[in-house]
Amino acid sequence: MIAGGVGSLPFRRVAVLGPGLIGGSVALALQRAGTASVVVWSAQADELLAARMAGFATEESLVALARRADLFVLCVPVGAMLPVSGELVPHLAPEATVTDVGSVKAPLERELRPLLGDRFVGAHPIAGSERSGFGAARADLFEDARCFVVPSPDAARTTAVERFWGALGCRPSRIGAEEHDAIVARTSHLAHATAALLLHAIERDRPNALEFAGPGLRDTSRLASSDAVLWTGILMANRDEVRAALSSLAFETGRLQELLKPGREAELGEYLELARDARKRIPG
Repeated sequence: MIAGGVGSLPFRRVAVLGPGLIGGSVALALQRAGTASVVVWSAQADELLAARMAGFATEESLVALARRADLFVLCVPVGAMLPVSGELVPHLAPEATVTDVGSVKAPLERELRPLLGDRFVGAHPIAGSERSGFGAARADLFEDARCFVVPSPDAARTTAVERFWGALGCRPSRIGAEEHDAIVARTSHLAHATAALLLHAIERDRPNALEFAGPGLRDTSRLASSDAVLWTGILMANRDEVRAALSSLAFETGRLQELLKPGREAELGEYLELARDARKRIPG
């Protein structure tokens, strides 16, 4: 059962825009809870068909969609959020609220806040996988997941959006947009970039080595299987923080190269121990 239980959801009509992995999981979680009506919109016919076959009401028109919900969850790629919102906003009721799932927040605050005003409450549930599309969606994806919430000047809307994500199983945390982007550049975006870097380094030096790879490389490189178009948009949207994180990675690469010199075994062991201790602090 979704955390929070029946009656805890502050919205009774929810529109999910973009039923991919995250959007589809939002819809499935709401469907399982049975505490709100759900309508799904997508610009992609195959996504709409998949949602319809899963039992969801669907809508092809953003104008018509605007009349069918009091909460709109933007789950489209980051680069599509502004044009989609621009088409939607003239038709929204004054009491309607908009949230999102974008993994960058400062660019969206700059773009969507002037357009949507106080009705917009940015969010980012820390959940997902390297898989994509509605077929990868799960009703339990958000259970016990952290969810960043960037407050709106409208305190009541902010609280309602926190309750919404809490009802889906998340543990909401308020945060500023810039601080959010600095954190996820290092905890998420750098991990995706590093997976790509690792595979390119192997391919450059020993292309045939991959056929002999074991579980260590499979686990370490898993994120490189993610949707390249989606992650191009994310990395470019947060490029300043990602570049700063990559500079830190380059510094640590240099440190490790120095520790691999003869006679520095004890220092290398300490370095690896510190990394192991840091790994233990990751939730779950």
